[in-house]
Amino acid sequence: MARTETVEFTNMCMICDGSRVVVIDRKKRDWPGITFPGGHIEPGESFTDAVIREVQEETGLHIRSPQLCGIKDWCENQCRFVVLLYKTTCFDGELHSSSEGRVWWEDIANLPNLKLSLDMRDMLRVFKEENLSEFFYYQESSAWKYVLKQQNGEDMKYDHDFWSAIDTLVSSGKIVIDRPKGSTHPRFPHIRYDVDYGYIENTTSMDGDGIDVWKGSLSSVNVNAIICTVDLLKRDSEIKLLIGCTEDEMKTVCDFHNDSELMKGILIRREVE
Repeated sequence: MARTETVEFTNMCMICDGSRVVVIDRKKRDWPGITFPGGHIEPGESFTDAVIREVQEETGLHIRSPQLCGIKDWCENQCRFVVLLYKTTCFDGELHSSSEGRVWWEDIANLPNLKLSLDMRDMLRVFKEENLSEFFYYQESSAWKYVLKQQNGEDMKYDHDFWSAIDTLVSSGKIVIDRPKGSTHPRFPHIRYDVDYGYIENTTSMDGDGIDVWKGSLSSVNVNAIICTVDLLKRDSEIKLLIGCTEDEMKTVCDFHNDSELMKGILIRREVE
């Protein structure tokens, strides 16, 4: 059995300044979207020198003491691709964009509401959670899946297919807001909607109508939470989607569905997380 393989190395760095991080809206056909700066490691170049160089080329910042916090890797076409994941709080210089894409400081808590690159939402966990060390892609029956590897060698199963499927459902339908913020229930005027409420056209929920959605004030069109409800009066249960909701709006929605003894709801946040 061969013990050597062709490997291509790249890197990525999370630059932190308090609650802010540097992001880049990368203009690449094969991996567009918002992510962290980084790039390829040149032949003969040290890993540390490479991430310092790539960050400076893409952002104008000179980072110091980058700490390796994990890797992302996969095998394809007889080659292993390895992305070395770094983070640092030490830097100087002035932030400026490059031909690779626009860069700016972003609150890390707001990242899930941005148009992130594919799998970036889940890869953030390796940057943030000390017990995680590897984001590993693998193929199963021609489908690409991944697992997060913990430092103790155990796998942390994180099935992003559920959230991806919901995003696909939302993007393929039209959101109709029939009860805008500030309006009241058509039959029960004492019920007020403090967040836009509506449904997705051409979908079917458990009650036979379209899937209900709460649309928050953020520009994001990604689902950042769901709420599972039980209505004892109607004797039914439903799942409602929260799209682009702030923390305050999620609390408002949760309070709405727990306003009486006959209706209860549990909020499930989408992890970045």
